[in-house]
Amino acid sequence: MKYLWTFFLLFLLWSPPAFAQNFMEKGLLGSWENCRGDEMVFGRSGEFRYSLKERQCEIQGSVALREGRLSFKAKRNGCARSLPSWMQQENTVLLGSDSVVFTSGGMGSLGRHFTRARLKREVWSLSDSKGFKGELRLCFFQDGSFMDGHYSSLGGNCNFMGTCQGKIDDVQIKEGSTQIWMRCWGDCPCNGVLVSTNTGASKNGGKAVMGHYRSTNCQTTFERTFTGELRTEPPAQGKSP
Repeated sequence: MKYLWTFFLLFLLWSPPAFAQNFMEKGLLGSWENCRGDEMVFGRSGEFRYSLKERQCEIQGSVALREGRLSFKAKRNGCARSLPSWMQQENTVLLGSDSVVFTSGGMGSLGRHFTRARLKREVWSLSDSKGFKGELRLCFFQDGSFMDGHYSSLGGNCNFMGTCQGKIDDVQIKEGSTQIWMRCWGDCPCNGVLVSTNTGASKNGGKAVMGHYRSTNCQTTFERTFTGELRTEPPAQGKSP
C-alpha cells in the first residue's frame, strides 16, 4: 500500500495539468482565427489571449473547462471594462477537424466560429434604393464552402436591411444568383435574405453587384433593391497549433 501511494504521488507530479489534458483531448490548444480576423490563442496552463483586429486591442486571462463548458475570466482587458457579451457566459465547445464554435446554447445565441484553415474573404459594399449603405463580410474555406459572416449598416444609422448589424447564417450560390441569409437578436430581432442577381466587372478590379433584399424586424418589413461592389481580400494564412 505504501508503494502504491508513492506511485500515485509521482503520477500527480509528472502528469500534465487536468486543464491541459482536457484541452489536448479536445484539440483546442494553440491559435484560432474568426471571420473578422480576430485571433484566439489557448495556452497549456489555462491562459488565453484574444486579439481583436478591427479595434486593435487585446484581452488576456484564464479559462476553465467544466463538463464540456468553457468559461473566460479576464486578467487584463485592453478593449473595454468588461468582456464581450459572448465571453461573459459559459460556452459549449463544438469542435470540428479544423474549426471550433463557441455557443451558450441559449435563445438568440449566434455562436462564435473560429478556424485554423486558410480563408477566402469577400467584402460587399452596398447602397439600397433609399440611399442607405451597408457592408457584408463573408468568409469561405478554400473548397468554396461558407464558413461565417456578418453585416452592418454604415453612416451611423441602422437603416440598411432595417438593422444595425447581425450575423450571416448561410450563403447559397445557384443558377447565376447568390442568396445570403441573415439574422440578428436583441431588443428587436430580425431576419432577412439578400439576393444578388447580376455581377459584372467594375473599374477597380472588383465586381459590380445588384439585386434586392427583404428583411423583417420586430416592427416592420423592408423590401428594397441595391447596387454595389464585391471585393475579394487576399487569403488569410491560417493558424497552426
